[in-house]
Amino acid sequence: MKKMYTFLKILLVAIGCMLFIQPIANAADSEGNLVIVLDPGHGGSDPGAINNSLGLKESDINYKIARYTKEELEKYEGVKVYLTRYADCPSIYERGEFAKRYQADLVVSQHINSGASSASGAEVWVTQDNTQIEFYQKSKEVGEKILNKLSALGLRSHGVSTRSGQPNEWYKSGVVKDYYGIIRYPMNYDIRSILVEHCYISNNSDCRSFISTDAQIQRLGIADAQGIVEAYQLEKKNTGKQPVRFFALDKSELNLEITAGDPQPVNYVYPIFTPSNCYNQEVDYYSSNPEVLRVYWNRMRGLKEGEATITAITKNNQRIAKCKVRVTKPQVALQDIKADKTKMVLDINQKEEIHVTFTPNNASDKTLYWKSSNPDVARVWEGGVRGLKEGTSTITAISKAGGKQISCEVTVKDPNKVYVQDVNFEKQSYDIEVDEAVDIPYSCTPTNATNAEFSWTSTNPDVLRVYWNRMRGLKPGTAQIVVKTLDGTFEKRINVTVGNKKQVRVQDMQVQENYSIKVNEAVDIPYTYTPTNATNAEFSWTSTNPDVLRVYWNRMRGLKPGTAEIIVSTLDKTFEKRIKVTVGSEKEVKVQDVQVQDTYTIKVDEAIDIPYTFSPTNSTNAEFDWISTDPEKLRVYWNRMRGLKPGTAEIIIRTLDKTFEKRIKVNIVEK
Repeated sequence: MKKMYTFLKILLVAIGCMLFIQPIANAADSEGNLVIVLDPGHGGSDPGAINNSLGLKESDINYKIARYTKEELEKYEGVKVYLTRYADCPSIYERGEFAKRYQADLVVSQHINSGASSASGAEVWVTQDNTQIEFYQKSKEVGEKILNKLSALGLRSHGVSTRSGQPNEWYKSGVVKDYYGIIRYPMNYDIRSILVEHCYISNNSDCRSFISTDAQIQRLGIADAQGIVEAYQLEKKNTGKQPVRFFALDKSELNLEITAGDPQPVNYVYPIFTPSNCYNQEVDYYSSNPEVLRVYWNRMRGLKEGEATITAITKNNQRIAKCKVRVTKPQVALQDIKADKTKMVLDINQKEEIHVTFTPNNASDKTLYWKSSNPDVARVWEGGVRGLKEGTSTITAISKAGGKQISCEVTVKDPNKVYVQDVNFEKQSYDIEVDEAVDIPYSCTPTNATNAEFSWTSTNPDVLRVYWNRMRGLKPGTAQIVVKTLDGTFEKRINVTVGNKKQVRVQDMQVQENYSIKVNEAVDIPYTYTPTNATNAEFSWTSTNPDVLRVYWNRMRGLKPGTAEIIVSTLDKTFEKRIKVTVGSEKEVKVQDVQVQDTYTIKVDEAIDIPYTFSPTNSTNAEFDWISTDPEKLRVYWNRMRGLKPGTAEIIIRTLDKTFEKRIKVNIVEK
């Protein structure tokens, strides 16, 4: 019995954790696309309403509207559009199942109305279930956007309406189900659905003005699409803007604890977007019970005991996430939590515990929700952490009471490898001036570390720019340089203060002002500048005729006979000088061979330079690409290679003009 009780306790905790760390599911497909299901009403043997005098059949018009809507919507980024029918006529139930199968975000059933010959105009039907903001209110918003677009075409708008179904049929919310099946069936699966009646086929004036030609029907289809675009704030393809693919809140369950010292406790929920650089990261927040919990943007305030749900809906794509909040009056409120460690280093398969202390120790609610930012690297269960593979992960625990949080950075290492233990700098801090560039000498220990490749970043790139181990001050301020191994297992920081200094501009450049070179001849351009302490001595080098002369910094190459000028200017555009160049014709001499070792055997993590020569030595196309045929096993930087994992690969040496190619075979073995 005791074992059973323990098992049930663990099971309940596990379920609680799953509920907490899993965000409310968005309806988006596996790639995070916005899924729109268009439902052309009727079809097949069901023609819908007919206007015999004008030879119009509703099912045909509905299908054309849907096709035009689909064509327009597919111009937008991250949108998938499906039609419920083509030549057939699925049942209303089957159309709902279709929406479920494709994980629809929105169903739009497109129709033409029929009634008295005097009836005209457009209307939209939505669900009457107003218990959750994402259904009635957001469906109404889409409907109103579509009606605005239809009104702009000249159609009279009858607004957005609801219609009740059977009084003995209810949604799980307790609201009576809707009359229209195309709304009712998707709603059974929590899928938003609307029905659009575009105009009246029984009104000859409506017909002649809006559905008598394909061009008129296309306008209706585009109007529907544009209404959806506005409601979901979509952006067209090829703009470079990334839509919201997935959305979550940093917590999905929380207790706010009312105490004598804090009668209206405050907390926050923070949005998490995928991708993190998506456009339009605006979110609307709603409370299901404002008398218990008030929400201002992402800030919540508990008002009295009870329960409420915060619903967060993104402006773009209307992605939905929720957080369940309980406002309680505990006997002993939780004030703080602390972990016994903030950093941890584990070997693969090693396990260690994170112990948490509570203040006060007798707090009524000590429930914690644990998660790993990278569960493939480190797994966590009730504070126990196990390393799974090389890398880094942040383990966090959030208290159910008050949402208090602790975190621990976990580094997982392979015990069979030698890792960087330290990076040694001549200085731990630097004071430099604006526009001053400084190299940072460094070494690492142990010297045989296999992961001694680093990234160099600035914590304040507006103040300090970093290129590998070289830094330049940009404006007065402070920053840190973060030096981190590429595998994330080691990190060290350098403090830098950038001070202001008087600007000293370049006044002149001493350089030869006329050159004559041949086609394919490459020449370096020696130069100096005055004064030598100029603070803006960074230059751009450009050719006025890049078809004749190519320039890389202060190195030029003739491409074909002709003349050009090289413009040398400071980056701040305060100084400029020009060099005249004449390119004469020359017979091309192609590379015939590259003398290089044909086969290499190297170890994983070993880096080797590849000596080579070419013939004839006066070749005019002697510039090469170095390419690995399997970059997961072998990395190549020009003529330097590094083994990554066991296997074989080839290095392709190819002239830039692709007239010569040679291959080197490389065997990579375990070290």
